[in-house]
Amino acid sequence: MPVEKVALPEQDPESRKIAGVRGMVRLLVKTQKAQRLYDSKNAVSERLELDLFERLSAFVSEEGEVQLAVLESQLRCEDEVVFESPDRTDSLAFLLYRDGIRRLSFSPGLELQELRAFLRCLNRVALLTNDQEDLVTLLWEQDFHSIRYFAIEELTRSESYPRLSDQLATGEARDAGGGGASAESVSLDMKQPVSTVPVEACRLGPEEIEAMQKELALEERAPFRQLVSELALELVLLEDGEEEQGEIASDIVEIADRLITDGDVAELVGMHEHIDGLATMVFWGALSAQKLSSELARALTEPGRFESLMERVEAVHAPKPEALTVFLARLGPAVSSSLLEWMGRFSSPPYRRAVTAALLFLENGGLSLLREALPVGPTPADPQERLQHRQLVREVVHALSHHPSGESLPLLEQLLSSPDPETRRESFLAASRYAEERVLTLCLERLMDSDQEVRTAALDTLVRRGRAELGLQILERSLASERFEQAALLEKRRLFAAVAKLSGESALHSFQKLLSAREAHWFQKQKDREFVEAVAHGIRMVAGPRAKRILEDGSQNGPKLARAACLKELGVGRS
Repeated sequence: MPVEKVALPEQDPESRKIAGVRGMVRLLVKTQKAQRLYDSKNAVSERLELDLFERLSAFVSEEGEVQLAVLESQLRCEDEVVFESPDRTDSLAFLLYRDGIRRLSFSPGLELQELRAFLRCLNRVALLTNDQEDLVTLLWEQDFHSIRYFAIEELTRSESYPRLSDQLATGEARDAGGGGASAESVSLDMKQPVSTVPVEACRLGPEEIEAMQKELALEERAPFRQLVSELALELVLLEDGEEEQGEIASDIVEIADRLITDGDVAELVGMHEHIDGLATMVFWGALSAQKLSSELARALTEPGRFESLMERVEAVHAPKPEALTVFLARLGPAVSSSLLEWMGRFSSPPYRRAVTAALLFLENGGLSLLREALPVGPTPADPQERLQHRQLVREVVHALSHHPSGESLPLLEQLLSSPDPETRRESFLAASRYAEERVLTLCLERLMDSDQEVRTAALDTLVRRGRAELGLQILERSLASERFEQAALLEKRRLFAAVAKLSGESALHSFQKLLSAREAHWFQKQKDREFVEAVAHGIRMVAGPRAKRILEDGSQNGPKLARAACLKELGVGRS
């Protein structure tokens, strides 16, 4: 009697995604723990890491960005729990939560190096007793492309001394000689006269007196920028006349000039931030405070003063790069054109990157101004100008790699068409991040570039795209170029191997024809031998029974060059 099959209900796409995310997180936790137990070069750790990368990258490529909400003992995706562990000593959720991370996401385009660095950062701060490492700082230093996070500032802990309210509540208020009133003896009735409260109940203990002394000492040591900022705002709020308010603003600008002259750029940046912050957050309703902040910002954006300020930053390497980015962003679009030049002028890479970050922030991620920054024509001959040009190109490529879009594609084309080989090489670092079809055409055009490194970068970018039809396009483009004949054997082998990887068995027909295309004659050229060897190598890289039969048949029945090349590849395959 036949058994009737019962159709199981299909799982809805949302449930499938949550199940997939739950599996990814489980594997992530397993990999992280394994790398804490074993060395990073251990075979178990490496296998788990590679498995995690392959599954996670494939999952986000198919499903799109995965966002995880971080709670103290849970990780959630779309309000579903995908990981839970109440044990704080060994919990990925608490490890992230402890350092302020509240959201974590993985996006398409994830690279193995990114995932590897992410795991290393997790394990550097895995121990609860580790107070020397901060996970947010470690992640920020990695400059991830496909791993993003949102963190909150950690609240500073107050001094642990008893407050007066606690003393009154517990009856523990005492002076140096001991003795104090109990909580029952203190009346807190608001209608009762204050004079009836015992003096002992209001007396500060030694710890509170010491805390007050520390606060007073801290106020006395307040930074110059803080004192000047607060004094200027107090004065401008007291003055009603516009002329008097203008004089105070002029005095502040004079102080800024003096700080620039003396090289105290960090003090100037702090003063501007303090004035802007107080005017915006505390005195936001006071027009005079707003004018003072605006006047200082306007003065700092004047070309001559801004040039002097940035020269001082270059000379003293202050403030810190991240503070410089915030400062430049506060100055606003008025400094955009000036920033273009300083993207290449700073000698320190962190400061160049700080300027680039500020420009991208001002432009809201747009890259329109960057096209103006790149000079048209050959690379400057002067060594110093050439160095600045290369540094500028690197910053533009960094910006392109972090904001790949159709709008920035013309700028990428401009870089790939540059007469300078180094510029073309650098630009391929960004080309692999673009999803536009036009990028594939640009890479195909650069397969036979005059520079060998550019050709290699173009081929690698095409292979990473992983589309079968690209293999035969690469083969067709390369064979049609006169430059291919002059390429070295290693480069030819790499090209045929790339075609094999992309097109697989569909490339065997073309390979088989090319294997016997160079007929034997009296004088065999070195290039003929190299060409046939590269073709045979491509056939072996396809692998499979059909590829093996072609090599075996070529080793017995083909022309002399083909026989030698096929025998060589068969020998390599057996070994």
